[in-house]
Amino acid sequence: MKVNLKSDIFPIYSITALWHQKNITESSSVKDLPEGRCWNSTSFSTMFKEELSETKQQIYIIDWWKKYKRKKENRSKGLSIPILSINFKKFDTWVLSWFSHWTFDIGQTDQEVLISFDDYNRIKNLIARAGI
Repeated sequence: MKVNLKSDIFPIYSITALWHQKNITESSSVKDLPEGRCWNSTSFSTMFKEELSETKQQIYIIDWWKKYKRKKENRSKGLSIPILSINFKKFDTWVLSWFSHWTFDIGQTDQEVLISFDDYNRIKNLIARAGI
């Protein structure tokens, strides 16, 4: 198997937010929450061009939450203060996001990008088959 070594690797972080909000369904109350409230959450992975210091991680997650909350509150009123976490996951060439993969433009041609993504998938499949 030939692997393209021109690809760069980047730090990937896992972001998670957990909060409670007004329950918009008619389901029964949730244990440990006031009447009419339910838990909700979201999580995703994202990639940066360089590792983030603790301070930059906190700034990123707070800024992300502010934007997310504005969008979310248009649909769901009464969000609680969230439990936010950001954790380094791994270094890699591509990151999986909502039904897609992406990477940074490092000056590759279109053909080199396709080869890079093919290499990424081959390596992931080999790891999965090996059970690592």
